[in-house]
Amino acid sequence: GEVLAGSLHGPVSLASCLHELSLKGGEMSGHLGREERTALFESFRASPLPLLTVLELSGHQLKDADMTLFSDAVKAGNLPLLKRLNFRQNDFGKAGTDALMEGIREKGLLVLKELNLSSTQAGEGAESLAQTLAAGKLPLLQRLVLVECGLTDEGLIALGGIFPQTNLPSLVSLQLSENLISPHGLRSF
Repeated sequence: GEVLAGSLHGPVSLASCLHELSLKGGEMSGHLGREERTALFESFRASPLPLLTVLELSGHQLKDADMTLFSDAVKAGNLPLLKRLNFRQNDFGKAGTDALMEGIREKGLLVLKELNLSSTQAGEGAESLAQTLAAGKLPLLQRLVLVECGLTDEGLIALGGIFPQTNLPSLVSLQLSENLISPHGLRSF
């Protein structure tokens, strides 16, 4: 983690040529520790990643504070070509989702095509996600994955409420399975 974070900036920088960064964590491969996560996200904030198109950070027990640091990188405009963002199997909830969405609303991820927030508690921040989609800050989004993310009827209704007035021409896949959604929530969606 710290070695990678350190190599993202400096005289010969990975950041200037990196197209894809995949750091999948889990029981077998391990997780980034708190200090490593902080160093990684601070490096994202400090160093533009002008060619990065894929960022895979699943299974690292990312917390709300980590998402706030990542949001700072988005606000700085350091991820201009990001097309696929995967935060699957992490531990952030409403505050982390709200921070991420605030960063996106402020600067936009204008070429993002896939956002995976499954197996987190991102559904607690569904209203913030709905605001971001309504603001047009993810205009090329094709695939939104919210599987097992704590999405409730209220969150689903907030998301559904944006579709009549929001043009999301690229969205072809919205995955909502394994959430706390009732038939009432589905009807209201």
